[in-house]
Amino acid sequence: EAIQAMHKGVASGDIVPLFCGSAENSYGMQALLKGLVDLCPSPTEAAGELAQRTGMEEEVHLSASDDETFSALIYKTALEPHIGEMSYFRVMSGTVSNGQQVKNGERGSVEKLNHLSVAMGKTAWRSPDCMQEISGWSRSSRAPTPMTPSATCPVR
Repeated sequence: EAIQAMHKGVASGDIVPLFCGSAENSYGMQALLKGLVDLCPSPTEAAGELAQRTGMEEEVHLSASDDETFSALIYKTALEPHIGEMSYFRVMSGTVSNGQQVKNGERGSVEKLNHLSVAMGKTAWRSPDCMQEISGWSRSSRAPTPMTPSATCPVR
């Protein structure tokens, strides 16, 4: 009952869990990971995000559902050895497939998402599609960071 009550408190933002440990000595890492799984809400339990269409007053509710229109937020762009420029993004709603064209919400241009991958530490695995996860794509165009790619309309 206590774990369920804390889970609800973390989901509502009333409780912020605090974990102590040492990454250097690997002390407390199991408790941290178990605590994150037990206490933190999944994306489908979250209330979603409000976004505003670029150049419009209209607000859009982005929910963590694979059935929604694709939207994502690029939060980091890095120069990776042997790959080139890599943009890391979080999928806010919907799914994206390798080679799909999306609209750049800031510039209005179209970006083609090639070489999608899911990063785990220093390793990146190629992925045919991405849904509700942190992902990356290697690209040659100069999209700004942060940028919001969207499947049908610009969202920021």
